[in-house]
Amino acid sequence: MEFPYEIYKFLPRNIEYFNSSYFPLPQLIVVKLIEKAKYEKLLKEKNRVIFPSPQLKEKFTPIPKKKKWCMVKKCQEFLRQNSKPNFYQAITHLNFKEYPLSHLIEDFPLIKSFKYLFVGIGNCLIDCLEEIADIDKRQFTLIDIDKDIVNYYRNKGYKAYWGDIRFLYNAIIPESPFDVVVSYHIEYYQTYENISFAYTNLKNWGYLYLAFASAELEDKGDFYAVMETLWHFHFWIIEANWTYIKAIKIEDEEFWNSFFKG
Repeated sequence: MEFPYEIYKFLPRNIEYFNSSYFPLPQLIVVKLIEKAKYEKLLKEKNRVIFPSPQLKEKFTPIPKKKKWCMVKKCQEFLRQNSKPNFYQAITHLNFKEYPLSHLIEDFPLIKSFKYLFVGIGNCLIDCLEEIADIDKRQFTLIDIDKDIVNYYRNKGYKAYWGDIRFLYNAIIPESPFDVVVSYHIEYYQTYENISFAYTNLKNWGYLYLAFASAELEDKGDFYAVMETLWHFHFWIIEANWTYIKAIKIEDEEFWNSFFKG
């Protein structure tokens, strides 16, 4: 059974917590998943408290964090020297100590068994993850349109490839499916291609983080189009702020048919 990390990370917890309308995932799906997981002995319930099995604990073994914050000075300096405006590389919003980036770093699922795909890597997020935890670079696959950025990360030991998302949205990366996809700076004219690419390469219950360049939020219509496209591709939106959207891929036709009927 596929079991979402988004439920596991709250365990152990009283069963009433998962019946709350405040839980990030849809209540009907959560109740169904928990009951199925208990039947398959991935979860156990005692005194109304849900506990994970050793099997789930092993699957979701975390990568220990060695510190809470990051400075990413080398990455910032590289971007200042090599940034290209037409690629919208982030050189002004790199303070991972301030919200919402501080929340992103705190929330980002660093798991030993997870595989990560970064589409657009000019925002120093990977460098921040390097600083706060001993990540295994073999878990990461990176794609960017800027060859200088690609070579920068290749020289650091990552699997980094040159590519343009507009021509890759039907492509399946060899390491696919991934547990987490991070996609940087969606433009309104490539929303469909970007989200389609993420959907194609994500596991069910996988995370998608969509990071914005500031100019893209000036037109509210573009922002709403992103939301609608995420729902079209069966992504459940967990969080939305002025810097990124966090969503989870849910392959459940019964739920989505009900959702779209309203």
